[in-house]
Amino acid sequence: MKFLFFAINGRGLGHVNRTLNVIFEFRKLCKDPFLFSTSSKFAKSLYLGDPNSRILGSSTADRSVLFNHFIDLMDEFVPDNVVFDYASIELSALSHSYGSRNILILRKMDNASMDRLVDSRMGCFDFVILPHHRQEVARVYSNNAFYDLVAEGRACFTGPIVREPDLSALPMIRRKYSIRPGEFVVLGTCGGGGFDGMTEDFVRKFIGAARYCGRKCPGIRFILVTGPYYSGSVRSGGNVIVRKFERNLVELMCASSLVVAHAGYNSINEIIAAKVPSIIIPRPFSILFREAQVDNTWKVRDNSLGIVTDSMIPEGDLGILISRFYHDSDFYGSFKRRLDSFSEARGNVDAAKAIIRFASRKIRAHA
Repeated sequence: MKFLFFAINGRGLGHVNRTLNVIFEFRKLCKDPFLFSTSSKFAKSLYLGDPNSRILGSSTADRSVLFNHFIDLMDEFVPDNVVFDYASIELSALSHSYGSRNILILRKMDNASMDRLVDSRMGCFDFVILPHHRQEVARVYSNNAFYDLVAEGRACFTGPIVREPDLSALPMIRRKYSIRPGEFVVLGTCGGGGFDGMTEDFVRKFIGAARYCGRKCPGIRFILVTGPYYSGSVRSGGNVIVRKFERNLVELMCASSLVVAHAGYNSINEIIAAKVPSIIIPRPFSILFREAQVDNTWKVRDNSLGIVTDSMIPEGDLGILISRFYHDSDFYGSFKRRLDSFSEARGNVDAAKAIIRFASRKIRAHA
């Protein structure tokens, strides 16, 4: 059997990261040929030039280029199974026309988008992997038709797919950013950074909060990773270091005292894996991105692993909140203790196993 892993990314890096985390486990378990391809021009920084990869390097907005790239891959590789991390109805239908079976890794979308996919019985997707725990989805999504698909063996839950921190890389990260023992470092991350005004708003608030804390919190330092898709202009200065991209972002989280971030799937799960207290600012809901970020925050909120704010929090209030983490050791310590004791099963290995199990079934592509 042959497997094509196809990840579409144009504004963030979540789809690429999730797919790569599964591939890293898949190739330990299965020796069958595979190919990884993506539209993200920044995937080379994550994948390090593996020969089993094809990097398109164009924006997903250029649909004709994307479709032609996918057709070339199908003609060249002729995969038996195509693993998507994006619910593209057009590309999955095209894959079916080649006789391939389609597997979808489906990060929970907003409920209306989920309903449309479920009502079509997952369209041209033969098997769906939800990289969440069942109770996590059940808290915010109650369409019984979806759980019927799980009972039928057409879908499964795996737990979060997230890269575990490489603790051996921590000394390198501390040297890179000159982080000294006992220093209070606040990390701000915008994910991929491609969400236009929402990323710009986050950057403005973070820089403003850093300016406030510089007056109230002696020695505090800030690191802002804007994401490679950020198109704005912001530079290092004062108590703020600005970087566009950090390949070892999870390790930088571990080396930081506090993380301020949007509530993307990857960001939430990476912060929890790094066991660092956080301030989470969900992006306002947008039907364009098919994600209600507030749905991602329940683990942080309900387990008191960090603070979830309103999406419109003013920069002054953000600065006050950061300064409380800095000054109030009991307040900070309560979050750190809960994070240290919090555990959940990751889904990386289970997702790889589910793909292999499904591919071994003697059934044709779902009509």
